[in-house]
Amino acid sequence: MATLTPPIIEITGLKLAYPQPGGGETVVLEKLDLTLNRGEFVAIVGASGVGKSTLLRILADLSKPSAGTVVSRLAARPKSRPSALVFQEARLLPWRRILGNVMFGLEGLGLSKDEQRARAEAVLDLVGLTEFKTRWPYQLSGGQRQRVGLARALAVEPDLLLLDEPFGALDAITRAQLQDEVLRLWKASGTTILMVTHDIDEAVYLADRVILLGGKPAQITASHPILDPRPRQRGAAATIDRVRADLGRAMGAEGEGI
Repeated sequence: MATLTPPIIEITGLKLAYPQPGGGETVVLEKLDLTLNRGEFVAIVGASGVGKSTLLRILADLSKPSAGTVVSRLAARPKSRPSALVFQEARLLPWRRILGNVMFGLEGLGLSKDEQRARAEAVLDLVGLTEFKTRWPYQLSGGQRQRVGLARALAVEPDLLLLDEPFGALDAITRAQLQDEVLRLWKASGTTILMVTHDIDEAVYLADRVILLGGKPAQITASHPILDPRPRQRGAAATIDRVRADLGRAMGAEGEGI
């Protein structure tokens, strides 16, 4: 009998609230339940300010929930990190060259300088930036800087890759190129990916499952599997319309925000 693999992340009854100076609290997330399966690509959509990035920060251990449980079964491999977060802007260190920026994420993992350099050079090759490794961040385009941010995250060999609208500030051509790059890297590595996006077209093209974060306080209000076979056609109108309609019904009036 086949043994079912437990979810890599299992969130139950999650709440995050911020205390107010005069007493009381502002609740951002409440009664949030979510599971992520190993190797899955999941996209989160929702209105601006609903708490999508906050959820990623909790999973990256940058914010602590106020209540609820987060069961993590991320692999604890030596000389790696369990998760890595890529922001909308690459947030590169301007005083470090590109190779140094990627090596920065490897500090504290017990790697020698030679090991750090070898791993950084390998991921820069993966994202097609080997020839730019000695340049400064200001010498790269926006899309190239975002590739560096992606390389820095991949260098730590995370079990869970968190993407916070990583293509939102890019032009349409660069965005499409980087979407395909992420798909290629995901297929090659088997890493679990959770991505925040405002773009349902993008979510349908990339993800195995699209979930909707909605309400005040926010919680998961809908989950839509994407069954179209890969490789997918970009801008598949029938699937996009179906997902948009389903999520719109679940979101109600807030659906205008996605």
